[in-house]
Amino acid sequence: MKKLAGLLLASLLVLTACGSNDNDTPAGETAALKIGTGIVTTESVTPATEEAEGKFSINTYYATIVLEGDKIVSTYIDVAQNSISFDLEGNITGESVPGTKKEQGDDYGMATKNPAALAEWYVQIGNLEDWTIGKTVAEVLAMETKEKDEAHPAVPTESDLTSKVTISVEGYLAAIEAASKNAVEVEGAVQISTASTTASKDGAIELNTNIAVIATDADGKVVHAFIDVMQSGATVAEDGTVAGKGILKTKGELGDDYGMGKNSDNEWYVQRDAYVEWLAGKTASEAAGEADLPSTVTITTSGFQAAVAKAFSSLENIK
Repeated sequence: MKKLAGLLLASLLVLTACGSNDNDTPAGETAALKIGTGIVTTESVTPATEEAEGKFSINTYYATIVLEGDKIVSTYIDVAQNSISFDLEGNITGESVPGTKKEQGDDYGMATKNPAALAEWYVQIGNLEDWTIGKTVAEVLAMETKEKDEAHPAVPTESDLTSKVTISVEGYLAAIEAASKNAVEVEGAVQISTASTTASKDGAIELNTNIAVIATDADGKVVHAFIDVMQSGATVAEDGTVAGKGILKTKGELGDDYGMGKNSDNEWYVQRDAYVEWLAGKTASEAAGEADLPSTVTITTSGFQAAVAKAFSSLENIK
């Protein structure tokens, strides 16, 4: 009997060991996750007329996803929608840089302007973010949609979204797909935030949107950082005609093609990477200064810092 009991106990221990999850994380440690950010931009130009100003408009969609295995555990989506107006001669007459759609909240006014809208934009995008949780990227991208009209080519028809999301989602799905391709493994992340800032260039039809993602550990130190800039602009011909440059890649995505290396020791993305490395292990207060920045970083970092500070101020627990 003792021998049988011993065999049963040994078998039980083996079964228990086999049934345990190899991915279980010891107490006090956090599981390795994957974090990725994607940016997708569209531009348009409305010509000026005798009756109305022209407008150079930019929509920069960005999404950050956190993956545990192949499942999404956190999604953040926003859009920086900005514009510069001009007259018949191509002279700048004003700009609209109101903050992102999510930041504008009820002031974005979609529900007011469109009675058919089920809810304001930030509410609908929150519903879309929630819908992605627990799904794989492939499942999200396989979302069933329909073309409502030319302005709404991809409105969800999923049964659990039709009563929650009536906006067209093609830009958001493209940003999520790009984010998945950029995902990198991150250890120790417990909080994350995505933020952006936009500023125009004096005397030019140009908008620069700085996008920053910060993930921190339990001590509030950076374990992951992502920074990029979407620089969008237009040219003005001698007759005043305004045309978008058609550059829809970020500075980081352009790589060597951005061309700063012709007049600098290091290309833009190289200096950006050095700045990101410098952020590693820093707290919010430490990241606010730049006294010990590497000498290889000679570009102006004020845009970076503003976006990073904004991200630090809105950290949330990873779901």
